[in-house]
Amino acid sequence: MPKDAYVVVETNRYPVPFEWVGSEVEVQVLAERVEMRAGTGEPVSYGRLAGKRQVAPWAGPARHLPKREAAYSGGPPRFDPVYAVQISEVEIRPLAQYAEVAG
Repeated sequence: MPKDAYVVVETNRYPVPFEWVGSEVEVQVLAERVEMRAGTGEPVSYGRLAGKRQVAPWAGPARHLPKREAAYSGGPPRFDPVYAVQISEVEIRPLAQYAEVAG
């Protein structure tokens, strides 16, 4: 299943709970409906979309992203003001040095 919490059926995309991401999803395509289930959780059902490359709107209660622990990147924090000052310092040179390089 894709990481965006949608299941593709006949080129159309149907949203599922975020908890299903990475799980095997059983899909049943009926004449008028598309039903999906992951494990023993509650099934999700949608009216079958006509046409191709459409996205069904989420039909359940508001979905919330599961919280994950932040991974340490090993580098300095992205928004550390001290780090920004260190990398933004520019060497001051006389314009004559640039003229020499430009020829």
